[in-house]
Amino acid sequence: MKKINNKIFLRICFISFVIVISLGMLVSFIINDPILFATSINDSKKINVLLDNVSANVTGNATYTLPKVRDTSLSNYNVIFYSATSTVTYNFTLTNKNNEDVILTKIIQENPLCFGSSPSDNKIVCDNLEYKLFYNDSSNIKIGDKLKQNETKKLKLIIKVPDNLNGLVSFPIKIDNLDIKLIYTR
Repeated sequence: MKKINNKIFLRICFISFVIVISLGMLVSFIINDPILFATSINDSKKINVLLDNVSANVTGNATYTLPKVRDTSLSNYNVIFYSATSTVTYNFTLTNKNNEDVILTKIIQENPLCFGSSPSDNKIVCDNLEYKLFYNDSSNIKIGDKLKQNETKKLKLIIKVPDNLNGLVSFPIKIDNLDIKLIYTR
């Protein structure tokens, strides 16, 4: 009976030893990997930056749908251009509702898709399309930009068909896949 208890005791000790060593290695790995460690800390506090107050206006001959807004994402919207001298400008606010500053670390901007009367026209329009995100003062939004705590900035997204395409392509052309996401970290 004593030998059986001794074997069980040794097995329990060995399994406990392996578990303690494994946990120690895992903790060491997490602490020594700054990206993983920072991510695990940042995930515990949600970053509260929001796009809001979306509106749009047209110059020229175009129609649009307003985007679906979720946190710092604009999605599920499109523009239809009926002439090359047209522009759709989306205006919105960006607000940092955190009690600390945040920094723009990534801009995810999809490649627009163009749908018109011919594949060659679609390619010409999409290759020359102006699709840019700016601050309201026309300065570029760039990685590293700081948004101070409780600060609100006005932004604009310009979608424009260049004037030099007038007469080169057939209209109307629908522009889709215009999703944009801004990623902020502390």
